[in-house]
Amino acid sequence: MDPLNKKWWERPLRVIQTNLQVRDTKAIRPDILAEQLKQMGANALVFNVGGIYAWYDTEVLYHNKNTFLPKDFDLLNNVIEECHKREIKFIARFDFSKADDYVYLNKTQWFVRDQNVWS
Repeated sequence: MDPLNKKWWERPLRVIQTNLQVRDTKAIRPDILAEQLKQMGANALVFNVGGIYAWYDTEVLYHNKNTFLPKDFDLLNNVIEECHKREIKFIARFDFSKADDYVYLNKTQWFVRDQNVWS
């Protein structure tokens, strides 16, 4: 098959995944981030958007909003737009590896309770 006829995820990817902390949120400049990715030859970005913290304004129960998100600034949308301007695919990553105790106490069925399940 002609590689140009393949879907973007079937072509070779040069992926960069950020590992950001919520306290770094205000320092993220979507235009600079996307330009740096382009300069490094990336054609895909993996970016945390939710799970432990929501990186966007949300009212979803049990989804803790990143308290460092600037008011009236849609960080997530701006990162996506800046990547797309440079033909960089945006891959949203949800990290479910941690949760606050209140989630466990209210939704225990969401967590493994049998130690033999994973052995």
